[in-house]
Amino acid sequence: MKDPKTIDQQVQILIDRGLIVSDIEIAKEFLNQVNYYRFSGYLKLFSANDKFNENTTFENIVEVYNFDCELRKLLYIYLGYIEVLIKTQFALNLSLNIDAIFYLNKNNFLDEDRFDRLQNDINDSITRKYSKEPFIKHFQGDYLPIWVLVEIMSFGNISMMYANLIDSNKDLLCRGYLNINREYLKNYLYVLSNLRNACAHQGRIYGKEFELAPKISKKDKKILVTNNINVSNSNHKLFIYIFIMMKLIRNNNQKDMMISELKKLFSKYSNVDIHKIGFINNWESILNSIK
Repeated sequence: MKDPKTIDQQVQILIDRGLIVSDIEIAKEFLNQVNYYRFSGYLKLFSANDKFNENTTFENIVEVYNFDCELRKLLYIYLGYIEVLIKTQFALNLSLNIDAIFYLNKNNFLDEDRFDRLQNDINDSITRKYSKEPFIKHFQGDYLPIWVLVEIMSFGNISMMYANLIDSNKDLLCRGYLNINREYLKNYLYVLSNLRNACAHQGRIYGKEFELAPKISKKDKKILVTNNINVSNSNHKLFIYIFIMMKLIRNNNQKDMMISELKKLFSKYSNVDIHKIGFINNWESILNSIK
């Protein structure tokens, strides 16, 4: 195990590895606020074999760090829109077509073990996390209808519940307002719940190769390939995640707003290489083509 390092030692390590630090006091102030280990994920993007790329400055890396922070905030907002949309469609379609407490019936699900694990998560939320909420107290002694339950379920819980629904129940959700293939929705919810968790926990997004790859339809692959995006090389990068987010956002004003916010962010940080997150020069026209 490595010995802990003081802030002064941390700055000296960076200098010894070839990083240009023009203002040591500013660097020390930054490292007092941002854990060196967290920052190291960004440092690695500008170095190899513990040596920084030539002419790399501390300010260069801090700019990427700040860009990443703002990008996470932006994504978190629009992932929130998607989460509310999916919860709404859950509540509407499954309550009206099955019943309000369908989630208690094992016959509505594929796997009993996964069903039991989710029930434990739900019970924990009801009895511990949200037990003092007025809307939970209102139903005390009774089962929560799905339109109430979804409001205390995480995006991950929703993804787990959907994945375990029998196919006919998945179709109740997919063939209405969402109008999407059941297997694609299963994949989208899974990968986006993981992206949401990364954003919520301040995980690095910039330059990240995501472990999970979104499932891309033949129609969407054609759009991407026509625009010179090699899907097999790019589907672990952020752009493809944003591509599927745009497919799930149903409000055109929200789509336009997301594109506008991305443009503003890229303009603000014009020195940051957006190709590192899978964007290409005509990214805007690709996202605008998703209707």
